[in-house]
Amino acid sequence: YKQGYALTADRISHELLEKSLGVKPASSSSVDVFNTCSWSRTDLVTLAKEARGDSVKDESGKPVPSQRLSTGELVFLARDIPPFGAKRFVIGNGSPAGGKAEATHNSLTTPLLQVKLDEVTGDIVSLRRAGMDAELVNGRINNYLYLPGGDIKNVKPSGAAKISIKEKGPLVVSLLVESEAPGCNNLVREVRLIDGLDRVEIIDLVDKKAVRAVEGVHFGFGFNVPD
Repeated sequence: YKQGYALTADRISHELLEKSLGVKPASSSSVDVFNTCSWSRTDLVTLAKEARGDSVKDESGKPVPSQRLSTGELVFLARDIPPFGAKRFVIGNGSPAGGKAEATHNSLTTPLLQVKLDEVTGDIVSLRRAGMDAELVNGRINNYLYLPGGDIKNVKPSGAAKISIKEKGPLVVSLLVESEAPGCNNLVREVRLIDGLDRVEIIDLVDKKAVRAVEGVHFGFGFNVPD
């Protein structure tokens, strides 16, 4: 009897959602992607690893670039979702549509962007964009700096890095940078590119030591952006 309250609430909530959207809910093999912004958006959609199938198509049946990540999650690129609107994508069996993202031992490349890491430190030392004849890095980007106390002369960088390819593409590519770092038990940095998106994603995981003295943990972002 008490379970009935929860089941009824669940049913009514789905009925209200269907009314407000004006569309039938997506089936178990499809996904509705909503854009709550007032401008058109293109972005990466991430589904749980339980998603069935590796192939993604849009409402017209056109294949959409997709990929299984190393975590088992399924990702695909949802293009041009209209402002305050939605598009439906169908997940099915078959080979995923590819992209053009590539990874080497210390670099990531898409048709739009190219990122290069220092092979010793794992810092970003080069960032270039298609159509711009400029190096956008001034020195280093995403370099770890630890300052014990308050004297800048004592600042310390992270140690030698182990770089490995985490995501191999062709839609998402990423490099994993693991290193020892002062003030930390461990430091893991991930640099990621997505084919079709004009951005570099940086995911830094700091396993911090419980230091009670005055200290500072910093990540440097030395950009060179002409004009």
